[in-house]
Amino acid sequence: MFSVKLPNDLELKESIVLPISMSQTLEKGEALAAILRALDDAGLKKNVTILICDYLNRHNCSSEEEALEMGNQFIRDHEQFLSGFKVIRWKEYIDSKPEFDENLKKIEKASSPESLFYGKMAKTHQQCFSSDDLVSSIQYQKEECAAILCMDEFDSLIYPRKMNLCLRYFYSNINGHKPSYYRLNISGSKTQNNGLIEYSVFSDKNKESTSMPLALRMLYDQCEFVLHSSEISVRSKLLFIENMNGLFNSQPSLKNQFMKTHNSMNYFNT
Repeated sequence: MFSVKLPNDLELKESIVLPISMSQTLEKGEALAAILRALDDAGLKKNVTILICDYLNRHNCSSEEEALEMGNQFIRDHEQFLSGFKVIRWKEYIDSKPEFDENLKKIEKASSPESLFYGKMAKTHQQCFSSDDLVSSIQYQKEECAAILCMDEFDSLIYPRKMNLCLRYFYSNINGHKPSYYRLNISGSKTQNNGLIEYSVFSDKNKESTSMPLALRMLYDQCEFVLHSSEISVRSKLLFIENMNGLFNSQPSLKNQFMKTHNSMNYFNT
């Protein structure tokens, strides 16, 4: 069961867009249901547009058809949750915006390979693990930014993650209307729902981890999701493992440090 805390200043008068990323587990199954339920309970249902980013995800797919089929499957899987909300798909949205092409040119110009903006995009690619190919990832991010510049009908953009490096730079340095960015706070437990693994911020009762703090449990579950996700390539998983191993190997043994410092306490006996 998931619960969602909406931002305090997400006012009733605002027009809100909720982009649905095809690789975001917090926007699937029970987690998505919790988001939409919270919006409905707050009286915001009529103010929300759900933007399914399936066609945008073609940059991470082998074909446009594959990307669009992911959108079709998402709608089939979540039809009961989406009922009553305004839903629009990525291609339909950008095709309805005559200014999109100009906005894309603007982003292209600002993100030349030697630019800081491009560097933020490249760093975001390294961190997101959603694409094997840097060029495809950069194109994804450029198109995303260009579309956001088209969103003059929206006051707010809500999403269950913090801004990545690309979006932080974009929001701070690129001129143009941008809906205010709000992060949704989600908590809940991991369950299996129609083959979708939900992100967990509470411990799995099947695992002996009762002594693990909540923050570490969250980290563990997210790592587990990455390694088991069918939407993340093997190459990206190997890169993730390599980076994590490098992080741990670069640090002294935390367990040994604690055992030496607190040798009278049984921290690791549970």
